[in-house]
Amino acid sequence: ENIAAYLQGMEEGNKEDKASLDGPIMLMWGNAFVFNRKFVEALKDHWPLLGQVASTDNQTSKEGRAVGCPLFMKGRSEWPDSCSQDMIYPALAMNVLPPLKVKVAFPGASGCGQPSKNRRNKGYPLGCWEMQQNPIRGESEAGELAAIKELAQMAKFKDRSEAQAYCDAHENEAVQKNCMKFWDGRNVPLIHHLHTVSEHVLARSILDNDP
Repeated sequence: ENIAAYLQGMEEGNKEDKASLDGPIMLMWGNAFVFNRKFVEALKDHWPLLGQVASTDNQTSKEGRAVGCPLFMKGRSEWPDSCSQDMIYPALAMNVLPPLKVKVAFPGASGCGQPSKNRRNKGYPLGCWEMQQNPIRGESEAGELAAIKELAQMAKFKDRSEAQAYCDAHENEAVQKNCMKFWDGRNVPLIHHLHTVSEHVLARSILDNDP
């Protein structure tokens, strides 16, 4: 559902958004990234370069510290101490592939919980719900379980006004004050920073629409 909504958002964007539908696409869903076939083919075509990683065989101490990280990140953010996916993939699409004459569309946000828009200022669906931003008791187990239930509840409403009426009558002030935050996350495909088995079980049972 979210993939289709992102492609629709590109179709409803400006000429550049629409034109990019025919090329490599990397959807940015916070801490996860979704590739289309043309993007994967571009990686394959340039793998002799892109597939090089730092190893302990390298003589410099910095490359030794970055073991396993792609060498195209050398000199970029986090090098050589780590190579987070939400740093690597945006750098790949925005900075590494364009000089190789590969233009990539990358709608979405590379940080979890961040909103994003097309070039006509129309919002894409939220790609990642960040429990570190949870207004109901933060990352506590009780708070995260409550947030999952609210996200599931929001998915039942047909529009914002119905959701707002529910929030206005809610006993929890955090839900009242953050109604649209939960509304925006009603169909979110990913949740970041779940910590317990109970949270995963609940999310799978009331949020997962897979058959």
